[in-house]
Amino acid sequence: AGVSKVGPDTFVAPTACIEAPNGDIIIADGHIPRAFNEKEGDRLMRFSREGKFVTAYGSTGKGLGEFRGPHALAYDSQGRLFIADRQNSRLQVFDRSMKPVAEWRQFGRPSGLFILPDNTLLTLDSESGRSLTWADWPGDDIKATRNPGFTIGVRIGSAGTGAVALHFDAETQASSEMVAADTEGFVYTDGIKWEKIK
Repeated sequence: AGVSKVGPDTFVAPTACIEAPNGDIIIADGHIPRAFNEKEGDRLMRFSREGKFVTAYGSTGKGLGEFRGPHALAYDSQGRLFIADRQNSRLQVFDRSMKPVAEWRQFGRPSGLFILPDNTLLTLDSESGRSLTWADWPGDDIKATRNPGFTIGVRIGSAGTGAVALHFDAETQASSEMVAADTEGFVYTDGIKWEKIK
């Protein structure tokens, strides 16, 4: 308790967890802003179902397989892991062997992420087009606009092709960071029910 550091049995600032297809637990670590302004600690950590540390994936950075504030996790029907790499304004896709295979920037600056069984992909962007209130990377301009050219909201598309089909403006839900959908096609952000997407 009270410890924030990089290590196999400690976290910097965890944001999400998900059960892997084999029953292991994957935890996203490295929320920004975080305690003491640590500049390292962005990674995915893997634990067995018994809680034993297995391995970590990635590190702090902007390259494929690196992260800046990984914020949400979801699996598609092929067992690929999607990571909302928020501060890098992209989704990253890892294959079943946990190798990074793609980065998608067309879904904005995702805080929330959800994939339906039919591979409909939903992201919630709560930061694009807004001014920074802190410097989250060396050299950041605190007055800069986050992810210019994009606006906040829910983007809906395909986990298979990466195509974005719909965008709902979320100005009234600017602080939302979570998104989900039910089998009837209704979208939810932080408990608010939206219209059908299907």
